[in-house]
Amino acid sequence: MNPLREDMLAIWQAGVDGVNVRRLIAERVFTENSNENEQIWIDEVAYPLKSIRKISVIGAGKAAAGMSAAIEQSLSQQVDTGLLSGFINIPQDCEIPLRVIRQQIARPAGVNEPTDEGVFSTRQMLQFVEKTNRELTSQNIPLSEHLVICLISGGGSALMPLPADGVTLEQKLAVTRFLSAAGATINEMNIVRKQMSDVKGGKLRRWCGGATLVTLILSDVLGDPLDIIASGPTVENLTTAADAIYVLEKYGFLQSETAAEISENVMKFLQTQVAVQQNQFHKTPQIWEQPLQILARNIVIGNNATAVDAAGIEAEKRGYSYTMICATSSEGNAEPLGELFAERALRMCGENSVDRISNCLISGGEPTVSLVSLSQRGLGGRNQQLVLAMICKLLSNSGWLERFRENPAAACPFAFLSGGTDGEDGPTDAAGAFFDSEILRNIVQSDISPADFISRNDAYHFFERFNALLKTGATGTNVCDVRVLVKGKNVPC
Repeated sequence: MNPLREDMLAIWQAGVDGVNVRRLIAERVFTENSNENEQIWIDEVAYPLKSIRKISVIGAGKAAAGMSAAIEQSLSQQVDTGLLSGFINIPQDCEIPLRVIRQQIARPAGVNEPTDEGVFSTRQMLQFVEKTNRELTSQNIPLSEHLVICLISGGGSALMPLPADGVTLEQKLAVTRFLSAAGATINEMNIVRKQMSDVKGGKLRRWCGGATLVTLILSDVLGDPLDIIASGPTVENLTTAADAIYVLEKYGFLQSETAAEISENVMKFLQTQVAVQQNQFHKTPQIWEQPLQILARNIVIGNNATAVDAAGIEAEKRGYSYTMICATSSEGNAEPLGELFAERALRMCGENSVDRISNCLISGGEPTVSLVSLSQRGLGGRNQQLVLAMICKLLSNSGWLERFRENPAAACPFAFLSGGTDGEDGPTDAAGAFFDSEILRNIVQSDISPADFISRNDAYHFFERFNALLKTGATGTNVCDVRVLVKGKNVPC
């Protein structure tokens, strides 16, 4: 491996390591003896152990297993005494050894969609909490002495499905697939999904009753909107069924190729919910319907900026003068974003460009991809599509391409990588893709057209040919994407 590629990969990996959930949990959850009164600290709040009769750990996400392992370690004494138990939903490839917290496989690896198994295990999780509440109530113990720690991370929305009465899982899947293919943002998709769920949009609070609820969140949504991450199961829902209808109408749901029966049933359900929500303003709310910011605490333990910062520290250690950019909202389509990175790379080499000051750009964010029809579609993900768009932009520059053919290393003294911090990029086994002058030279010398592959959303099979896929396996964390652009140190161009 050449040094530039090695540095690029190490900087990206440092970003992933920076959001290691075991460390992030350990920094925020621990026990302490103070004046002979033992207490559990969660972030900045202490919970006296004498006022806790049961601790239940629940949650879902790609990082839920690692978060659970950290909870078991931080509260090992409570595990030993039987005070703590739990139930979480995870993807198939994220299972790790745990002592008392039960792991339920809620979906296959690499398939980020809800399943019947996920619905079943979500019901089991809720029954687990309800059973503990009933046991405490039968002993006349206040439910406030039941501490529920909810662990939420990326993928939680698909891993904790529970369709509302009147909606089927098939219908929810059809809506999600439609919105994803139409290029809807994660915010828009979750606005709709929350209305079709019996657990998301703050509804998990109802299942916890009057228990003390603390949610630890590893954010996979830019800007950390708590009501959007995993569709906000413990966060008050500020959107309505009318908002969901607006999103579906915006993208032409009724006119889509989705089966007419499904689309009509979904719209009918949402229209009914509009009437139900209007009537709710005229009744006295139950305890679980009170404003959630009063009853529950939601704590973000790590996000995309955390990963970007950690990558920056590694870049500095390796002698780079780096610049960091971290998006706070959806970045739009991956292809124009990839073209911007190509322009930035060329400016980094420009004689009179301010970008020459930096020889490393670390960027965090999450773009979208507009998908072609299934009959034409190949295999790929947003990171692979972004990297391929950058390559297409470079190769479309005839002057630069001529210089590159003459001297690849001189024309391309930079390398670029884009990868999902969870180790998944779309429905593939790759986290993303990368290239440097060596890979680019192989592409130019081949008879393969990058433009053909990008037009078919088939970036995976393109990069597979050049051994340029980033494959890490499940990382146990998830905070959107990290991109690294590096230029050789002390390389004039």
